[in-house]
Amino acid sequence: MSGNDQHAQAPLCQPPLPVARPPRTALSRDACDCHFHVFAPEHLFSLASARGYTPHACSYETYRAAAGRLGIERAVLVQPSVYGYDNTLLLETLRSNRSQLRGVAVVAPSTSDTALSELHEAGVRGLRINLCQPGMSSLTDIGVLGARIARLGWHFQLHLDISQVADLESIVRNSPAPIVIDHFGMISSRAAPRALESLEQLLATRRCWLKLTAPYRCSIEHAPYADVTPLARSLIEHHSDRLVWGTDWPHPGLYSHMPDDTDLADLLDAWGADTPAREQILVRNPNTLYWHS
Repeated sequence: MSGNDQHAQAPLCQPPLPVARPPRTALSRDACDCHFHVFAPEHLFSLASARGYTPHACSYETYRAAAGRLGIERAVLVQPSVYGYDNTLLLETLRSNRSQLRGVAVVAPSTSDTALSELHEAGVRGLRINLCQPGMSSLTDIGVLGARIARLGWHFQLHLDISQVADLESIVRNSPAPIVIDHFGMISSRAAPRALESLEQLLATRRCWLKLTAPYRCSIEHAPYADVTPLARSLIEHHSDRLVWGTDWPHPGLYSHMPDDTDLADLLDAWGADTPAREQILVRNPNTLYWHS
């Protein structure tokens, strides 16, 4: 397959919308966006040929402007699938703002302890396992890397549809390191209330956290994703101490109906997050996962 053919199979995403206004309810002081990405121009950082999408160049400087408008003071940079195991851009970005950034990397199971320590020093606090973009990470990495990252105080971040992994609760309970699940577990809103039951069982292990991010990835509706609201409200009511929030900026892999980041922040109101719940989700839980050392 030629390079042009590979590029044609990975369509160009839409760029993010500009942030035109702050949220209706101001975010908590020290609020943390627990999930965003950056992408450099392709001539500076090569993209994996076997990828699901082609991102627009979206710099950390552009993100900072958007985050400032939203009232976000801290953020967690997540390694996207298009860079594979090459964490160079992630590390350069983390080192540019050590006090306000933490990171989640993607590494091969053979990665040395020295390399893991270097990632830790740069601000990495978790490893991502991405089953939605198959070909690299596997759940078997939990057994291979778990004890080593647990010593660093890290967690595994799983990007997967929890309905497709029958023994996920057992995996969570037996993992040497805590588990953070991306994007509502990627379960379609059609799956409720079974989805809620599955998520609650995972959170009840006290070894698992959930990201209230990218509702558009599990909604069958356009914004404001009202079909996700019952699930989100129940999770916040009963499990606010196991939840974090994020924008998923610049929303990679989307080609239409690009979300408005202010609207995403406003969903916390629609989901019933009062002041104590916001403080828990936006500040205290991120402190536990990312700023503990």
